[in-house]
Amino acid sequence: MKTLSISTILSASVILKPAIVLLLLRGIGDAQEAVPPGELAEETRQIRSELKDVGLKLERLAKKIEPTEPEDAKRMREAVDKIHRSDLGRVLDDISALLLKSSFVEALGRQDQALEELDAILAILERTQFESKEDLEQRSKDVKDLLQAARELSKKQEGLLDKTKSFLDMLNALKELKDLKGDLSRMAEQQSGLNEGKDPEKLDPGAQEADQNALKDALEAASKLRAEQEKLNEKRANLPQEKLPIGELKDLVQKMDALLEEGQKLADDTKKAGAQSSELQDLASAKGSSQPKAGQETKDTGPKDAGSKDAGSKDAKAKDPTGEPQEGPSPVEMARRAEAARESQGKLGQAAKDLAQKLKELAQAAAKEDALPRTAKDDAASAAEKAQAASKEIDKQAEKGDPSQASFENAAKSEEGALSDLKRARDAAARELAGLEEKNASESAGLTQEQGMLQTKTDEASEKTSSSASKASSDPAKKALDKGSKAMEEASKAMDEAAQAQKDGDRPRAQAAGEKARSELGKAEAELAQGQKASAERSAAEKAAELQKKIAKKAEEAEERAKELQKKVRKKGEEKPSPGLEKTQGALSKAGKAMQEASSAREKGDSELAKKKGEEALQELAKAQEGLDEEEKDHLERLKKEELKKSESEQDELARLTKELAKRAK
Repeated sequence: MKTLSISTILSASVILKPAIVLLLLRGIGDAQEAVPPGELAEETRQIRSELKDVGLKLERLAKKIEPTEPEDAKRMREAVDKIHRSDLGRVLDDISALLLKSSFVEALGRQDQALEELDAILAILERTQFESKEDLEQRSKDVKDLLQAARELSKKQEGLLDKTKSFLDMLNALKELKDLKGDLSRMAEQQSGLNEGKDPEKLDPGAQEADQNALKDALEAASKLRAEQEKLNEKRANLPQEKLPIGELKDLVQKMDALLEEGQKLADDTKKAGAQSSELQDLASAKGSSQPKAGQETKDTGPKDAGSKDAGSKDAKAKDPTGEPQEGPSPVEMARRAEAARESQGKLGQAAKDLAQKLKELAQAAAKEDALPRTAKDDAASAAEKAQAASKEIDKQAEKGDPSQASFENAAKSEEGALSDLKRARDAAARELAGLEEKNASESAGLTQEQGMLQTKTDEASEKTSSSASKASSDPAKKALDKGSKAMEEASKAMDEAAQAQKDGDRPRAQAAGEKARSELGKAEAELAQGQKASAERSAAEKAAELQKKIAKKAEEAEERAKELQKKVRKKGEEKPSPGLEKTQGALSKAGKAMQEASSAREKGDSELAKKKGEEALQELAKAQEGLDEEEKDHLERLKKEELKKSESEQDELARLTKELAKRAK
């Protein structure tokens, strides 16, 4: 009983998916006239009613099977909860409202959301179905057939949904075609007006006002920023104009930290070298008692040992002159270890020299820093001397060629002493630095933070002004906004320098940077004010030339849009371009060129040539419109004859199969 009930509910749910697709497809294109919007809206309400019915059946069934099948009951309640929480009901209501308004394109646009919500619900139900598949097949062959039919139906439905997406892509391309047609129509209207000598401001209403508003906003922003910067400069000027060596001490502490790390590594390596030297000496001493004296010949051990495969190997035991094996590494291994030790000691010696030199330079820098306590300077100098002593000790033993453990111990002791002195110097410098930073922060009273916040405002104003420049219609406005934006950008850089100098305690440099920021903002104001004046005082001829240039730019953009549309309207795998769009592209290219020539002629005062080129541009725009008309007609035919009818037919068949499946499941 449980099996058939689940299948019944599944089948009822599956019907909803193709029903939504069919419903929306019926309302597209010429089918709008065949099916009244009210009928489509009513079908949408029926779909929602079926969804509600599915939820009620699931609730009843979950309650019924819970004692014996708690897991399946749990999943059914998940599906019910999903139905209650999903947006599907609201989306279907929206679709119904759109259909009543005959807003078929918008209704189709909500299809994906409706199907996603429905898929989420079906996924929960299908888990229950598939998890009980083995049990179903054992109980009834009819149920097995039902599952197979459901799978086949699902595959067909997925195929149809893919085709629906393709249909949506074609519909979007049609919308872009219509948008482009509208833009070309407005361009032609403006071009015709220019050719007839009409007022450019009336042909492009709002452009002059938009430019003036952009200039006004940018000018007000620059003025406010300059006023705020002047206040900060005044606050900074009231501070004691001493240079606190915060930056220098910070740099000194950072160098000390790096040298402490480097020195610790050197001390550890020196200790390892001492242990290595001691080990080699112990091995040599142990072997020396049984080794032949200098000049003593060893006896031939005979062919028995000659060519032994272990002779000279790392693990081969050494043999005394009598041929008896000895414990420990072989002479060859001893030689290898000695060579490795010499190489390691060479690197160690170079590292010790480098550290000694760096500490010497650090001590010299510390000696020149007035803010550093005398004890810290002495500790830095002492660290340099001890590092130099350690370096000499390592070099001396390297020259002998037979370094002793004692020599390495002496070097390590000097290195550790240098580290101890350097640590004291570092701590003293850090304490002095902290005191200076506290003094600077107390006296500055948040100046660094205020300067940083003003810099952020300036960056935002610069970016907004730059954006306005790219949208400006008149050349004077465009140039003024661009220069104003760049001046604000320079002011921002100066503000950053002022904030950093203030933080480092370099008050004179901070004051100079703050003055530069104020000066750059003043430049921005001047440029923007001049732009306001120049834009307002343009002659009618200048305005006409600028509008002509603006239309030419739109023609170039329209040509690019036509190229992109060419890719979208082609069928998959089709290389032949659309004749209509190809015609549009060519015409727009010629129109743009003629417009540029007309604009140039207007700037030179050649009204006759300007009119001639304007007429050429208008003719090409008409050809471009013709190409779009042809493409729109072809596109509509493809939508109507190929995709729409085919999808309707297939969807009808799927609906029939779904209903049949539902009957078999009862």
